Amino acid sequence: MTAFNFGHRVLAANVGLIAAAEPSLIRFGFGHPVLAANVGLIAAAEPSLTIDPCKPSDSLNHLHEFAELFKNLFNNEDFSDVQLTVNGSLQLNAHKFLLVTQSDVFQTMLSSEHWPDSQQKSVKLTEEDQCVPHFEDFLRYFYTGSITIVTDNAIPIHMLANKYNVSNLRSSVENFMVTNVSIKGTPNPALLWRRYAKLADVTGLEEACENFLAWNMDQLMSSPEWTETDHDHLLALLKRDDLVVESEFTLLIGVINWIDQHPNQTEEILKHIRYPMIPPQDLFQYEPSAIKDQDARSFVLSQSSMAYQVNSVPIAVIKQSYDISSAAFTERIYTSKTNGSPFEVTQYSKQDKDSRRISLSTKHFQQKFDWSIDFYPKGQGPSYSFKGDDCAKLTCQLRNFSSAEQKYEHKLCILLMKFVDEVWCVRDVKTVSVGPCKQVTINNLLPLSARGQYVCNDTMKLHFTGQTFPEKDDDDEFPQPAKKLCIG
Repeated sequence: MTAFNFGHRVLAANVGLIAAAEPSLIRFGFGHPVLAANVGLIAAAEPSLTIDPCKPSDSLNHLHEFAELFKNLFNNEDFSDVQLTVNGSLQLNAHKFLLVTQSDVFQTMLSSEHWPDSQQKSVKLTEEDQCVPHFEDFLRYFYTGSITIVTDNAIPIHMLANKYNVSNLRSSVENFMVTNVSIKGTPNPALLWRRYAKLADVTGLEEACENFLAWNMDQLMSSPEWTETDHDHLLALLKRDDLVVESEFTLLIGVINWIDQHPNQTEEILKHIRYPMIPPQDLFQYEPSAIKDQDARSFVLSQSSMAYQVNSVPIAVIKQSYDISSAAFTERIYTSKTNGSPFEVTQYSKQDKDSRRISLSTKHFQQKFDWSIDFYPKGQGPSYSFKGDDCAKLTCQLRNFSSAEQKYEHKLCILLMKFVDEVWCVRDVKTVSVGPCKQVTINNLLPLSARGQYVCNDTMKLHFTGQTFPEKDDDDEFPQPAKKLCIG
């Protein structure tokens, strides 16, 4: 929940102060300009005041009292000059000068000769049904500059702010949604907000939702809305190299569950599963007869043979038959214990500035790689030659690397976790290239200013995943053309 409070321009007229003869902007220490006219205070004849440091002076600031005056005007029939009727059911008293100073849409509506209600005491508004219960809070914002945003009202408030071009409110709601996108709830906020962002052309929110869903694929596949994911969105997810999922096998199972509800799109979807990345032992334990759709069952069986082949021979042999630079042979970000390791710091506030050692082993077909990681969650303490700092530094090195004919590229993926709606979710992914027997360093993985958002209940969680990609030799000549896989 977020409460937004904005100072905004207020055109004060007929409210009880008497301004100077010149209608100039006078500041009363309220933090925003007020055009005072016929309101009750007598301004000085001179537009400016020279302060004599030798004489007593004081700067008065009655912003709170001033704000309370406008707060009390909300939906007050006294002195209101317009009544807003929303969808024929909700009636609210308002003041034109407050509406037009904060919304150019209201300004056009209430001043245009082409708008039939512009000169009428009552103005009829038509809003989306989901916005009507929130219109009163939206209008109150015009009087108070304050509104509380939660998951349930974010879209309706944004729709109203967008329609009436209340830019401060619109951008703040967008920021709230980007910061608090989650997967828990019915309907799923990430899916719901993504659909809305796509329709409303809110590109920043759409991108944030798409990344969040791609980085929390296991949670998405276990949610009730998974089988309702639209076809194009699922295709876009399956094409991503940065998809975070336990394994390609769990992704296959999730996709099959989706196909059970969409049987006419079997091959187009299944061809984007990366079958060479599925360990043969997973396929061996899986019973294909459990696949309800016959076309899906046949397609999976035909591709399974490739998984057995490529996981039983050296990479040099695989290259003779398959294009190892294709998407099918590209690792996603797998979180299983054979690809990475979770990392957790409990009692974070009590930890010293020391390093934590994380060791993990990964396997790319027949080749094994050992990774050594040192992470300083709170920074590095002082030493004889180092004064210490608050930088959450990370170093990584590949160890016990046995040289092979095939050259590889290696990347370490760091998944940064946040506790959202009582669930730990991946909120950001950092990637660093790691060369064989060379130490690489990220000097400030988590800047101090942002570190607090990754700590909840005095706990910090990350996940480290190692990726390996065969380098493609420019002078490679296949004895026969590489097989064309059913991969998009």
